[in-house]
Amino acid sequence: MANYGLTMDELEAAGFDPPLPPPPVACPVCYRNAERLTGDGQG
Repeated sequence: MANYGLTMDELEAAGFDPPLPPPPVACPVCYRNAERLTGDGQG
C-alpha cells in the first residue's frame, strides 16, 4: 500500500475487502508463589 500511496478507504472504494485478523491466541494461565516459583496449574 505504501509503495503505491493507497489508503484503506481507496482500497475499499475499489472493492477490496480485507480479511479479518486471526483471533487472539489464549495464553496459558501461570501462577507465581511467594518464593517466585511458577507453575501452570498442571500438577
